[in-house]
Amino acid sequence: RFAAAWALLAGLGLILYADAKAADAMWAVVPLTLLASYGITELMVNRLVAALWANHGGGALYSTRYWWVKWIISLGALLFLFVLAAQFLQAARGLLAAPPETGLADAASLLGTHVQLAQSLGLLVMTVVIMLVVYLLVVNFWGHGTTLQGVGLGFALFMLLSGLGGAWQAAVSQADNPAEPWHHRAIAKDAGLLRETLFELADRATQGFPLLKFSVVTDPAGVLGDDGLAAWLARDFPQARFASSVREAAGDPIILMAQGDNQPDLGGDYIGQRFVLRRGWSLGQLGFWDWPAWWSHRRLRSDWHREEAAILWLRQDVYDGILTDEAQ
Repeated sequence: RFAAAWALLAGLGLILYADAKAADAMWAVVPLTLLASYGITELMVNRLVAALWANHGGGALYSTRYWWVKWIISLGALLFLFVLAAQFLQAARGLLAAPPETGLADAASLLGTHVQLAQSLGLLVMTVVIMLVVYLLVVNFWGHGTTLQGVGLGFALFMLLSGLGGAWQAAVSQADNPAEPWHHRAIAKDAGLLRETLFELADRATQGFPLLKFSVVTDPAGVLGDDGLAAWLARDFPQARFASSVREAAGDPIILMAQGDNQPDLGGDYIGQRFVLRRGWSLGQLGFWDWPAWWSHRRLRSDWHREEAAILWLRQDVYDGILTDEAQ
């Protein structure tokens, strides 16, 4: 009861607290872990099974000799859940093809124009019906207690595997995807490309040593700062300096600054390349048909609301020198 009350209060707090971060989810993860561990241990208890169809020879009607049945049922439930998840993911991807202005009242016309979506939803409904029929058959043979134990164990195994897969995607394969409930900004892959570009320039200008001289123009919006992402990207370059204004960095051979609406006056001819450093989003951009795809695999139909980009400017003579080196 204490863990349940803790989890309920933590969930309400995360919903109501506007500045909640990903680390604040631990307030709900800890009590939910306690509840899950208690529930899983209860699922593993060997229950008494009423084997009405067996000939006991005058023995006890209820027995624990069929303890293995719940594990067989759990494997079947796990298989059905994988099939159900695959059909749900396919249907969720199909819903992304719906026009943004399509409402719930236009569902019938949407299914009529998207045959593949209609097939995916049909297979999803069929899978649910088959699962219910099989569940009733197993209940009629082994009873509610053993069947619910097997289904619970299969669901726990499914959540364990899907949780590991979702965590791997959020932390590794889709680390630059900001479409998380409490993680609305993510560093884009262009940030690593920017760092590789700086090292490539150092290879050409200072024979591979990180002695490249360049200026980073900080901005009030926080895209580039002297204690944030820009400082981390330039950590191996002791000759890098942070300038508070474009005028202070004008004329330098290499300038890194946030992208603005107007062309900056850098005091000469420069060649620039754009790098997206961060991407952001908000729940308000989700349409009605976007929720299944976002909840299942963090895909959105619309573009990101916010992109924080920077431009790496090379003075014309520096750029010409690079082209000369490449020609040689």
